Amino acid sequence: MFELPAFTNLVNSATFTPDFASFKRCSYRGRPSAGKHRDLKITNRKSMNLQEKLKKANIYESQIRHFSCNSADCDEELIKLIKEALNFSIESLSKPHEGYKNSGIDLLWFEITNNSLCGAIGTLLEKEKQLRGSEKLINFFIELSLQKKWRTNVADFIFILLTLKSKDGVAKVANNKEIRINNGFIQFSLIESIFKLKIPGFSQEFIEMKKIAEQDGDKQMLRYINKYLERERIK
Repeated sequence: MFELPAFTNLVNSATFTPDFASFKRCSYRGRPSAGKHRDLKITNRKSMNLQEKLKKANIYESQIRHFSCNSADCDEELIKLIKEALNFSIESLSKPHEGYKNSGIDLLWFEITNNSLCGAIGTLLEKEKQLRGSEKLINFFIELSLQKKWRTNVADFIFILLTLKSKDGVAKVANNKEIRINNGFIQFSLIESIFKLKIPGFSQEFIEMKKIAEQDGDKQMLRYINKYLERERIK
């Protein structure tokens, strides 16, 4: 579900103009996407500094992607590593990404690197069965989802909760209206997760989001909504 290449090319080029449509679709799936790259050379010290930060973010991603569960408390070790990686990104990569200027949306560097980081977490969880049963991990991602400072990556966290098959976790996030109506990425991730985990009780929310999906012409979102409402016997 999450497997896409790490953002090595992003690190090597340091400056690129991504394809926002590609990023948007991959974000819906909780996958990392660096979009299209341009061959732009680093010309100043400031760009070199950015490249160094991206390399460090890439190291964190690689460590998580290749993390091995060799102890009973490996979930705690992983949480510690994820916290360190997320805190580094938000503290060091909080500047706007210039490549999105003409896309109609402002994206910060840490939002993109964290999207890629969550892709690595998803790949790891698919590989490590022991981690998929961790209540500590579930609670950790619920907590992250409810914190405003991570709001732009909540869609990624929801897909991780889906991978963890946490009905309670997804429901807790979905019950927060402020989060639910925040943006289309979050709405899509909630709809897909609630549908796939067969979580009952969200018919009214799905009816409300159906109007948005119809306005946007989002066929995939409408399929999930209609099938869910049919399952709940509401049309």
